[in-house]
Amino acid sequence: MCGAATRRSVTASVGIMLLAVFLPHQTELLAQEDRPELRLRASPNLAFAGTEISFTGLLRGGADNYEEFYCLSAEWDWDDGTRSESILDCDPYEPDSSEIRRRFSRRHSFDSGGRYEVRLNLKRGNDIVESARTNVTIQIGAANREPASNNPLKELLIGASIFSGVYAAVFLFFAGD
Repeated sequence: MCGAATRRSVTASVGIMLLAVFLPHQTELLAQEDRPELRLRASPNLAFAGTEISFTGLLRGGADNYEEFYCLSAEWDWDDGTRSESILDCDPYEPDSSEIRRRFSRRHSFDSGGRYEVRLNLKRGNDIVESARTNVTIQIGAANREPASNNPLKELLIGASIFSGVYAAVFLFFAGD
């Protein structure tokens, strides 16, 4: 009997030690699962230079009153040398009634072609609490062309002069034979 009691005591001691070692890590993992996660999307993510693109950051998961995410500023890094920031003016945090903002949106247009990695940083002061990024590809093309003239006579004369030049070149080509 003495051997069985000793084994139970040792088993209980080992169990308590394992709980003491692993329980704090499990609590930390559970706390991370409740933490909101930021996702960022662009629409459209392929456009011509000068096109206005809508960017939307969404916080998913976590409690609506998650204190770390309450009253954050939104900093947009456009990867084109410019940044934008929205700073909120909020009431002091109250655990029972304060709610986090879950949607952050902004529009931006790019002047040059290329691939841009846009980043949304949610900040408290100078500290980044959460960050997300998305890529957009900007092409130079039809959207960058100058609009047609508002003067129809000017357009007619330009068209006529081009036609005249082509007609003269064809005439000279065949007249040379």
